[in-house]
Amino acid sequence: MQETQPGPIRIKLITQLEGSYLDEAAKKRLAEQLAPGAVNIITKYVQVRLPRKYSIRMPKPSPGSKEGMCNDAYAAPLWEDGGIRGHDLVLFVTANATKDCKQGALAYTLPCLTDMVTGRPTAAGLNICPLSQRSSPPRLLNTLVHELVHALVSTRLGVSKTLSLSETNQSCPILACVPSEGLILRVHCDAAQAAT
Repeated sequence: MQETQPGPIRIKLITQLEGSYLDEAAKKRLAEQLAPGAVNIITKYVQVRLPRKYSIRMPKPSPGSKEGMCNDAYAAPLWEDGGIRGHDLVLFVTANATKDCKQGALAYTLPCLTDMVTGRPTAAGLNICPLSQRSSPPRLLNTLVHELVHALVSTRLGVSKTLSLSETNQSCPILACVPSEGLILRVHCDAAQAAT
């Protein structure tokens, strides 16, 4: 039996910005530049040991129920047409002024589905809060990358390893990493500098 080689994580990005507090220019920048930029950074440095072979899906919710949501996003793509195939993670991005935003958050992310075999998150919702709009585009990109790491790491796993690049004789800032089962983080000096 041939062992599968690790490969870059495949992330399906779905933005749901209709009805958000963002103006049209900010929606376009988030959907076309910032969110895809964060995904590109993550896919460059995160690999999966076992690429997902099956569709990412959830049962269709009953009408009027709160089921079928992935945090603040409506997760219809996960039950329509058999789910989403060919990806390891579905990331829903919203920009809603929620109660969590009122507590001073720039953004927040939580996984909403996990793989039954690996325990690895397969769908997550990332919400950008109004306070984030005070950030420069590079800072907001850094925030999105940070939140995407939260999407990859199930909070139930806890911290298992903190990697200090200074321990490897690199002149890079410290990068905290919590690898999830099945994920490999390949950190290079330029990656840590690019994310700051």
